[in-house]
Amino acid sequence: MEHTQNTLAEPLDVDGLPRAPYAQRTMAYNPSISSEILGQLAQSEDVETLRGVACNSNTPAEVLERLSHNKSRRVRIGVAENPSCPAPVLERLSKDKVKDIRIAVGTNSACPPVILERFAHSGNPTLQIAAILNPSTAISLLESLSKDPNQTVQIYAKFCLNERFL
Repeated sequence: MEHTQNTLAEPLDVDGLPRAPYAQRTMAYNPSISSEILGQLAQSEDVETLRGVACNSNTPAEVLERLSHNKSRRVRIGVAENPSCPAPVLERLSKDKVKDIRIAVGTNSACPPVILERFAHSGNPTLQIAAILNPSTAISLLESLSKDPNQTVQIYAKFCLNERFL
């Protein structure tokens, strides 16, 4: 019996990837998958496969840039959550119409300080809390937010300050 490379026992596309969406999804979320294969998977029309590619820290910057324009909010949230997402993409997504995408940008540890500062001073409690929850937010910004007029923002800021000093 001859051994084949297709260990998934699934039909393969012309690019050598399994055709079955569940197999492509599994590959897309795999943290050990190569950036080359992620680039191929990014051609999929399956939203869950694209979300997996968007979330994967091995996904190349140019693929994340392309996926950041996807019509699916789930895919754009995946890009916004990706710690390997380039700053210019995060900057654009920080202005997305969809609130959940802006929140994902604000909580991304790779979020540029200028965005965190903008969110912190936005007057929007949801964006302020996203910035507060970001581990990269400056202590001085947390101290400022601990005096915010919004009591919920104050509570979150004080909690995070206490957590950082424990």
